[in-house]
Amino acid sequence: MKNPVDDLRQSLAGRPSQSLEETKESEFIIIRLGESLFALPLADVLQVVAVEKVYPVPGSPVHFLGVINVRSSIETVFNIKSFLGLQAQKENQTKGLLIAVTGLQTVMMVDDVLDILKVRDSDIHTTPRAPKSPVGRHLKGEFSWSSQSVMIINLSSVFAELADGK
Repeated sequence: MKNPVDDLRQSLAGRPSQSLEETKESEFIIIRLGESLFALPLADVLQVVAVEKVYPVPGSPVHFLGVINVRSSIETVFNIKSFLGLQAQKENQTKGLLIAVTGLQTVMMVDDVLDILKVRDSDIHTTPRAPKSPVGRHLKGEFSWSSQSVMIINLSSVFAELADGK
């Protein structure tokens, strides 16, 4: 009687082995901010939110547009484009991502939500840090999607800078 484990070993013997490191994947949500594509770790995104009306809060920091009601919870609305020094906010921007990082939760306005996907860690390339550039300070890496470069935003870094009042 044949042992199924031996059969499996024999069939795998001729194949190149892959380490666990090579097959590790991370999940991202791809967004568009202006003309650029960015990715956020999917674990940090709680939901996509349709933003109809933002209520301004006098005296709030420049990167916060105001507050909205999300399922009977008042959430701040964060202008990531302004924070990263990208082009001005679109007037008719209606999509947001409810994100939670390091105990903080906010709705981050985006121009578009394009995809959710898994990316092999081996396909993620480090990006050179550009400490003087608002975008460069908060990038974690980049990968290719549909023949376009997608930059990964380090949300922990963004929120740490916001907490420091910069």
